[in-house]
Amino acid sequence: MVKQNKKEMAVKSTQEIATMKMTPAEMQKMSGELTNEDFKIPRLVVLEALSPEVADGLGKTGDLFVKGLNINLGKNPVEIIVLLRSKSRIRWIDLDKGGGIQCQSLNGKDGIGEPGGDCYKCQLQAWQGTTQPECDLYENFIIVLRKSEVTIPIAISGSKARLGGLRDFNTMLELHRYQQRPFFDKSYLIKSVEKQNPNIKGSKYHVFQIVPGNDNKFLSKDEVEKYYQMFKAVSSRDIVIDQDDEQQKKEKNSINI
Repeated sequence: MVKQNKKEMAVKSTQEIATMKMTPAEMQKMSGELTNEDFKIPRLVVLEALSPEVADGLGKTGDLFVKGLNINLGKNPVEIIVLLRSKSRIRWIDLDKGGGIQCQSLNGKDGIGEPGGDCYKCQLQAWQGTTQPECDLYENFIIVLRKSEVTIPIAISGSKARLGGLRDFNTMLELHRYQQRPFFDKSYLIKSVEKQNPNIKGSKYHVFQIVPGNDNKFLSKDEVEKYYQMFKAVSSRDIVIDQDDEQQKKEKNSINI
C-alpha cells in the first residue's frame, strides 16, 4: 500500500472540494433564491489613466478589466466566444446633477423612464443641428471567455463612437449571419491597443482590437453545443449590463475611432 504524505492529501482534498456539485435545492438555499433578474452582466473595459481601478491599484493603463467582477485580465490577448449582439439606449442624468440613468431602453426600441416610449419617435435620440443626441445608442456584444475560470457571460458595451474600432469585427460576425452560422462556432482574440489622441497633443487612449482566434478553425461540436445552451439562457431574458457614471464621462468625451 502506497502511503500519501500530508501535502498530497491536502492537494487531493482541495481538488475534491473544487469539483463538488451541489443539488438545485442546495443551490437555491445557498443563493437566497436569487434569480437571473437580480444580476447585471459584468462589462469588459480597457483601463485608462483616470479609471478608478488604476487609482485603487487593481490594474494598469491598457489592462483588460472585468467591471462587476473586479478581475484584471492584463494586456495579453484574451480568447472570447460571442453569444449574441444587441443594441440599447441610455439617457444619462448629467454628472453635475448627480448622475445616473434618466431613461433606458434594453432593446433599443422601447424606453423606460423620462420620457420613455417609442425610441424611434423620440426627438432625444436624434441630432438637433450640430447638437448631439441626449440619448446614447449603445452596441453590445455578449461574450464568454474561452478556457477561463470566468464562465459567466460578459458584455463589451459602448456607444458607436467608442466602439468605432470594432467595425471590422462586425464584418466578421456578419459573415456568420450570411452563412447562417452561429457566432459561437469560432473564437476570437481581443486585446487593447494604444492610440494617440488627435485632438490633444501627448494624450493617449486605448481601443479594443479583435482578430480571429484558434487559427480561425471551427470549434468542436461539443463546445458549440455548450455555447448554444448559454446563448439560449441569455437570450431568453432582458439583457441588463452593468453600466455606470464613469462610462457616461467616457461617452461624453468619446473619440470617433
